[in-house]
Amino acid sequence: MSRLGVIIDNTYQLTEYINRGGMSIVYLAENIRLGNRWAVKEIVKTNDEYNRLYIDALIHEANMMKDLDYPAFPRIVDIIEDDYALYLVMDYIEGKTLEEILFEEGPQPEERVIGWGVQLCDAMSYLHNQPSPIIYRDMKPSNVIMKPDGSLRIIDFGVARVFHPEKTNDTVALGTKGFAPPEQYVGQTDERSDIYALGATMRYLLTGVNPRSNEAVDYPALYAQMGLSDKMIRILDKCTAINPADRYQTDSELCEALTEDDQAVKLARKMKKMKIILLVAAIVVFVIGLSVTVYSLVGIRQQEIIEATENAAPQLAVVPNLVGKTYEEAKALLEKEGLTCEKTESYNATVKKGVVISQDKRPNEVLEKGSKIVLTVSLGEEGETTEAEAEESKEKDSSESSSKSSSSNSSSNGSDDDNGSDSDSSRTSHSAEDNSGGGSSGSSSGSYYSPSSSASGADSGSASGADSGSASGADSGSASAAADSEGGEGGQSSQGG
Repeated sequence: MSRLGVIIDNTYQLTEYINRGGMSIVYLAENIRLGNRWAVKEIVKTNDEYNRLYIDALIHEANMMKDLDYPAFPRIVDIIEDDYALYLVMDYIEGKTLEEILFEEGPQPEERVIGWGVQLCDAMSYLHNQPSPIIYRDMKPSNVIMKPDGSLRIIDFGVARVFHPEKTNDTVALGTKGFAPPEQYVGQTDERSDIYALGATMRYLLTGVNPRSNEAVDYPALYAQMGLSDKMIRILDKCTAINPADRYQTDSELCEALTEDDQAVKLARKMKKMKIILLVAAIVVFVIGLSVTVYSLVGIRQQEIIEATENAAPQLAVVPNLVGKTYEEAKALLEKEGLTCEKTESYNATVKKGVVISQDKRPNEVLEKGSKIVLTVSLGEEGETTEAEAEESKEKDSSESSSKSSSSNSSSNGSDDDNGSDSDSSRTSHSAEDNSGGGSSGSSSGSYYSPSSSASGADSGSASGADSGSASGADSGSASAAADSEGGEGGQSSQGG
């Protein structure tokens, strides 16, 4: 019986059939009040145990997707249940599934599949890097829609699950035969399980051989027949390794493998085209030169023109995925690619301090080397002392300590100067008494002045007293102040470093 025309919850009218899954049907629906269109997934209720399990999975899907905020995933806007069925209302995505494209066009070009693989890698990385990581568990071409603009959308979270490291087995073993890895049926799934399914998806799109088939496939021979590159074969074999330890361990590793040398290849093709254009231009210039006898043009060699153009060509870099990495790791990756970074900080209760929350350029975007990427780095929960605040406090303490030390030394200098003056006065008095008493008396008091003359005695007292006081007081104070000053500079150097 057709369900078209039925109005759900007095709001959504089913207007068009879109697709049928194992136990669900997807319709295009219109909000009769607002006029906007939505996709409605319907699952009819039965008394079957598997039906109950699937309904639970559908509710689980809705609860999981409502918190996602990423362009590759549709939004859940409503969950409706009546006596007949359960309905999931979500964004309507216009386009074709990758499986439909495969059926219409046949095996896809390697370059196109690599582009799709990079997009799917980014989407999986978003799921896997959630505070509670999500394992998608059902990657396959029929669950990926390509919009008219070429961007991909991932649908059907019915068998996705939150990753619990402490569990040794998944609660429910669900998935699609041929795409799901062995551990999805007998053990614990993790990020590497989605990498296996993505590898199986790319292999299907490249060869047209459905992994759900029971027929044995000689993949090495098939790859040779399809003319796949050595790079692509290595990626497929590593993704679909039986042992999870033999696969790529993270989405970023797989993404890096997919984009490796791509920019170099594109640049080489660009330069090859440029060389052809320059060759034609050189011939034209040569012919014109002959016709107008411009002799000076003969000295310009084609190779010099090509080399000069190659040197002027922009150097390109691929933006890596930096979310989830520490700032130091992200900075090192950018430097490796020839890119620079600017750091902004923001409080975040769910991301550890020092870890990158977001980046202003999308992963795998191609930029000229030297371009700047703005990274937002977590400060942790609000109220934690930041590194900058700690350094500022340290510098303030050092400055106060230096100020107190300088003040103490100034007091010491003043005391020493007074003592020096008293000493001079005492010595002058002794000189006068000894001179009036005669030469022999002057000789016995030689500890304060030179016995040779009274003038020499006064000079000696001045040198011994004032100069000694200056050395003991002012110079000592200056040395102490200099030491404090050096300590302050040392604190600034530490902060800057």
